[in-house]
Amino acid sequence: MALTSTKKRNILFILLCFLAYTSSYLLKLSYNANIVCFEAEFGITHAEAGIVTTFFFFSYGSVQILHGIFVKKYPLRFVIPGAILLGCLLNLLTALSPTFAPIKYYWLLDGAILSILWPSCVRALSENIEEGYRNKAIMVMGLCTAVGTILVYLLSALFTAIAHYKIIFYVGIGIGLLIALSWFFFYPLLTMPVEQKETKQISISKPKNDGTFLLLVIVLAVLCVVSTFARDGISTWFPSLLKEGFGVSDSYSILITILLPIGQFAGSVLSVVLGNLMKNRTLLCGLTFLVSSLLVGIYLFFGSSSLVLCITMFGLSSLCFAIIVNVTTSMIPLEWGKERNSGFYAALFNGFCYLGSTASSYGLGALADHYGWNKATLVIEMALILASILGILWPVLHGWISKTKKSVE
Repeated sequence: MALTSTKKRNILFILLCFLAYTSSYLLKLSYNANIVCFEAEFGITHAEAGIVTTFFFFSYGSVQILHGIFVKKYPLRFVIPGAILLGCLLNLLTALSPTFAPIKYYWLLDGAILSILWPSCVRALSENIEEGYRNKAIMVMGLCTAVGTILVYLLSALFTAIAHYKIIFYVGIGIGLLIALSWFFFYPLLTMPVEQKETKQISISKPKNDGTFLLLVIVLAVLCVVSTFARDGISTWFPSLLKEGFGVSDSYSILITILLPIGQFAGSVLSVVLGNLMKNRTLLCGLTFLVSSLLVGIYLFFGSSSLVLCITMFGLSSLCFAIIVNVTTSMIPLEWGKERNSGFYAALFNGFCYLGSTASSYGLGALADHYGWNKATLVIEMALILASILGILWPVLHGWISKTKKSVE
């Protein structure tokens, strides 16, 4: 029995998807938020600690692309709560593990399982919300990362200071169980009525995936990789940078890291505002990369001796990364949902985002072990500059290709 109020149904459905995906951050960031604590407890290096997140990001990104291919066939009422419950189990095993060695395998599985959530949520939104609510869905779903990250890091800092860092794992499990049950019971009540869904499906046309479109997908995939290489490279290792570079304690370094995702709130809103002003999505991403490269550059030249400047520059750069990730993984797939499989492209672009995260977690940790954090940050800066050039030049290249095609015809 579906709800009769269209506005109420759309808003509650968006809220349900928001809660489902936000809860997953409690099950996939609990290790990252406490990486310095794991290093201290088990006596491991940055590179060894980074292997866990490398395993997670690799499985999350690569398996998510597979989910994108098959997501159209998934029974969403069962798949989403099932993934959350399995994520809870793997977090429990991590918290109870007496040695460090098996943790990377738990997170390898955790990534593969939780990667089903994003394409499933995007598919659910594409099929069940009306056109007038699309921008609201983009903005709200863009807040998932910020809300989930802030919640994990805030609670982790609290538990590390007053009790034990592993409490965050049990809190995440409890919230995950509650959200999984909520999805199972409320999803059937909030889906779009069958007759509306059938009308929506009839209006969808299937365009050809020509060479220009495939090139666009490749360009967007590269931008996704760079955005999260920088974003997660900074957020994962920021506590270590603060601890080693400025002598900040474990609990305070985790607490200060919360300032990074706060910028993502503004980034999620700005992505919709800027998206309305600038219809060319790659140009929008390119210019945002340019701004982020300037911010990271300021840190490299002036911020290594100033804690305030370091936090400010990385906080503002996080805002930029939130804009780019929201445009590529939410805005574009939902806009393409009129003509293409939105779940597939959401999975594809989000999958490439996590491949960027894979490279950053181990690679930047290993660089910092051997050459220090400034050299690791310099690698991020170079990647941002290259991405800005690609994003800005693509519209020019696309225009030239279109002009060439017309002259040939």
